[in-house]
Amino acid sequence: MIDWKLQVVVSIGMLFYFFVLIYFLKKKQLTTKYALLWIFAGVVMFVMVLFPQILTFFAGIFGFDVPANMLFAVIFFCIFVLLIFLTSVATKLNDRVTKLTQSVALLEKRVRELEQQTASDKKEEETV
Repeated sequence: MIDWKLQVVVSIGMLFYFFVLIYFLKKKQLTTKYALLWIFAGVVMFVMVLFPQILTFFAGIFGFDVPANMLFAVIFFCIFVLLIFLTSVATKLNDRVTKLTQSVALLEKRVRELEQQTASDKKEEETV
């Protein structure tokens, strides 16, 4: 069984976690798509804390001697999954930034060429 002090501390931490998520959602610093992933991870961890019997059951299945170690393993697993997800998002965004940078460079080159062509056309008109 989890020590009640640990259960209280982790519960308070989880409540703070949810308040931070709500704050970021209200300030539009976190999109709903990503918030759902964070909320799901938080709910999984919060259920494990509120119902330590579930944690004890899974600790026995996975071979953890102390259910608190199972709780930390679940927390690390959730963080690991979130890191993988966010890394994939960052990779996609990096690819998009690279493509956008290349497109902007090509457009700037085209604008310079058109400006040079327009300037040379004006010079020809002035000489005629």
